[in-house]
Amino acid sequence: MPTNCVWIDCVADTVKENYLCRQFSRFGAVSHCVVDRTKGRALVYFDDMENAVYSVGEMRGRIINGKKIQVRNSRCAVVQTSREVKFL
Repeated sequence: MPTNCVWIDCVADTVKENYLCRQFSRFGAVSHCVVDRTKGRALVYFDDMENAVYSVGEMRGRIINGKKIQVRNSRCAVVQTSREVKFL
C-alpha cells in the first residue's frame, strides 16, 4: 500500500539530506529526508501521497552523485536516535 514515504537504495555516501530533498521536490512538497550513509539508504517524506507515488516512477533508475538509485514506495519504518538512524 503506497504511503507518503519513498525508500531509496544505493545512495552515494556523498549525498546530503538537503540535496536529496531538492531532487525529489520537483514532484511535490517534501517535508524531510533521512539518509543512512553507511548503508546507502534514504527515506523521502512527501506532504502528499500522490506525489510520492509519482516520484517513484520518475526517479527509478536515475543516477545521483554517480550511483544509480533504486526507488520504491515505503512503509516508512525508521527509528531515529540522537546519533544514528536505523532503517527497519
